[in-house]
Amino acid sequence: MLKWKLILVGVLGSTGLGLEDSAIPSACLILCIIPFVCVYVDLHCTHLWLQIHVIGEYLRRKGFSEYEVFAQKAEEQGFFSLEKYIIYWSTIFFSAASSAIGIILTTKSTNNGFYITSGCLGIAFSLITYYYYKIKMKKLSRNPLDN
Repeated sequence: MLKWKLILVGVLGSTGLGLEDSAIPSACLILCIIPFVCVYVDLHCTHLWLQIHVIGEYLRRKGFSEYEVFAQKAEEQGFFSLEKYIIYWSTIFFSAASSAIGIILTTKSTNNGFYITSGCLGIAFSLITYYYYKIKMKKLSRNPLDN
């Protein structure tokens, strides 16, 4: 999923920066979409991680616990956290970059509010997605979905 985020950001960024206003008016506003595309990818990753944890919890309860106990200990020690940090921090970075473009263009463009707003919303939605994941993981560990 991370590669798709990079591909989408690259395509949108190069399109937004590469098109001239004479060809398509306000083409640079395509850059405002980048934070929302990043959050969209984050939501897909979060959903997949939650699915994996639910399947792992199920297997742990059905007797395949040896691997699941090992994997849970490895995760608690941070072995699987790098991807999560890359996913969420890259969204925060791209969103902050969108806001920075709006601040830089304050005197040059009337569209700077779109950049700043989309960047701030991207950061907010990224943090909401992260905390949603944390809440669901705590719920899974406390209330293990017994039949």
